Amino acid sequence: MISIDASAKRAKLPARKNPYWQGISGGRGGVSLGYRKASRGAGAWIVKIALDGVRCEERLGAANDDDATRGGLSYPSAVTAALTWSRQQCEIIDAGKEAGAVARIPTVRSSVRQYIDVRQRRSPVDGANARSRLTRYVLSDQKCADTKLSRLRTFDFDDWRELCVPKTSSELMT
Repeated sequence: MISIDASAKRAKLPARKNPYWQGISGGRGGVSLGYRKASRGAGAWIVKIALDGVRCEERLGAANDDDATRGGLSYPSAVTAALTWSRQQCEIIDAGKEAGAVARIPTVRSSVRQYIDVRQRRSPVDGANARSRLTRYVLSDQKCADTKLSRLRTFDFDDWRELCVPKTSSELMT
């Protein structure tokens, strides 16, 4: 059995198009984490789930290999992200079966809109404040707003903050 849990072990694997799979939950047909070894650069983490005849697969992100880009996922982080993604997919699959239609995948935009609605129901003043600020700083950024929640990583927030947070007067002068 091939192990993908350590960077040193992944470095010894030959590059190939198909991922090296490792089951992480639910046995055969459950949730599997894959590592796709690239011929150059860092490999990528892939997750798949098979549930009630429905199979979904998605790229989680780059692995924290020796030549990884900033924000590469370690094995434990990839497992956590895969399990979180799989729970979301289970809910989507279940909702789709209940509704008889394909459920929408949650994005930053849909989540922020739901949050604004909750805030406005609680307090119209606070809700209006939340709507104004979140529309200005989050929803106006098309790339950020259209990002699937399952794809968000810490470095995405760091990059967003660099673009959106107003500079102080001392930072503008340098």
